[in-house]
Amino acid sequence: MLEQLFGSRTRWKLLRIFLSHPDEKYFVRELARTAHETLNSVRRELANLEEQGIVQVVDLDSDVVLNGSELKTSRSDGGKKYYQANKNFLLFHELKSLIMKSWLLVERQLVQKITDLGNINLMVLGGKFVGDTESEVDVFIVGTVNREKLGKLMKMFAKNLGEEINYTIMTKKEFDYRKAVTDKFLYRILENEHITVVNED
Repeated sequence: MLEQLFGSRTRWKLLRIFLSHPDEKYFVRELARTAHETLNSVRRELANLEEQGIVQVVDLDSDVVLNGSELKTSRSDGGKKYYQANKNFLLFHELKSLIMKSWLLVERQLVQKITDLGNINLMVLGGKFVGDTESEVDVFIVGTVNREKLGKLMKMFAKNLGEEINYTIMTKKEFDYRKAVTDKFLYRILENEHITVVNED
């Protein structure tokens, strides 16, 4: 929906990446891989975003914004141009808020489609859905689900979002066992910030 508003699917994906991770620095090929878009389309939209002041070219090892002459000098990183969100852009906070609200739409669609795939006892959203970039898991599912269809569904959402969705699924039996033995991986998921969207227990 919002890609129509912004006039380009690639532009919207890049905005999601930059504004969801405003402190990260990206080079062009990395952005193309993450957004699942062609190099040419990413380069074109980066030029547009840079011209508008939404993103800026920065030095890899500092927050210094580089101008044209500085970009031509030899660099220890092989001469790659790195891009970062421009936090001084006039509408930065408004665009970031729009990005976060769009995640709510994604969340609702994703939860509904997953629940249609089987019998869900517990579903928790963490990681990207709560702004935690360090989390190992974005979606945690306990129940019986068609894993092949789930994998395809996650790939579809990842492609549309321009970001991978890390997910873990356990049967109820495995969940109960891991909980009983105080499994560290499980407790990291449950103790980190998260949103419980399904809880049949």
